[in-house]
Amino acid sequence: MSDDERALIRHLEFRSFERMMAFINRLAWLAQAQGHHPDFTAATYHCEVRFTTHALGGLTENDFICAARLDAIISGDL
Repeated sequence: MSDDERALIRHLEFRSFERMMAFINRLAWLAQAQGHHPDFTAATYHCEVRFTTHALGGLTENDFICAARLDAIISGDL
């Protein structure tokens, strides 16, 4: 969670660039399916994903649902 408690943040490390990009593609699929798009940054073997509801300036139930689904997607990737 962010310091101001307005976002759920996940820092991820991958063994290869290809695995990181495969993860980002899955993240894009999840975001589109949920209609809720996280902010993310990626660099070489690292990715940070941030769920928040910008329109409300903080967290909603959908942020927690998406974060839980993200956890399910990455459980075997790291």
